[in-house]
Amino acid sequence: QYERFVPPDLPRESPLPHGTTLTESFNTADSTTLGPTLTWTEFTDGATSGDAFAVLTNECDHTYVSGSNGSSARADSDLASADHYVQEDITSLPGLSENAQRGPVCRFSASTATFYAARLIRTTPDIQLSKTVSGTLTNLGTSPAVTLSLPDTVKVEINGSTLKSFFNGTEIESITDTSITGGVRGGIFGYQGSDFNTRTDNWEAADLVAAANPTYQPWYHRAPVLAQ
Repeated sequence: QYERFVPPDLPRESPLPHGTTLTESFNTADSTTLGPTLTWTEFTDGATSGDAFAVLTNECDHTYVSGSNGSSARADSDLASADHYVQEDITSLPGLSENAQRGPVCRFSASTATFYAARLIRTTPDIQLSKTVSGTLTNLGTSPAVTLSLPDTVKVEINGSTLKSFFNGTEIESITDTSITGGVRGGIFGYQGSDFNTRTDNWEAADLVAAANPTYQPWYHRAPVLAQ
């Protein structure tokens, strides 16, 4: 145990937990089941459904679902903290007039379609930060317009109550929201108004780097204390 090696006159500091990184390549045979690295659960309008997402030519494909307000897929592996980021490369976002949307999801609940998302919107184009609670989506903010040069990397980050979006590594927007305080899973959001499939690749989720503990000088490196 680490405590045995800490001198009695020093504070008892607990080791930092190791951060978790999850990735999904979608490099597998075409299938209506997402994978191959992670296990995924799909939702449409808050209800569990496996109809919208599929692996197609080694990417995550999203198909049109009639009457839907959006679909999501949750990676069913836990991160170590509710403070984390999720990102993906958006490789195809066609249909300028069809309001096609794709983006990464953070703080995904393990039981319901509740999460934060950064959605790249084709019609503008811009990135909208949103929250979905039990399948009901609420827009929280809209970034300045971005210039598409697909593939483009979209990232969502949550740290405490601070929610951020990034586009190709550049921070686009930062807002504060306290609606979703838990959730240690990440995922994907998809929507389009008609049959123009969208695709993403290279999905990644990871814990934010924790602040380091203060550095204490080991007892055997201290200057000797002279007798008075």
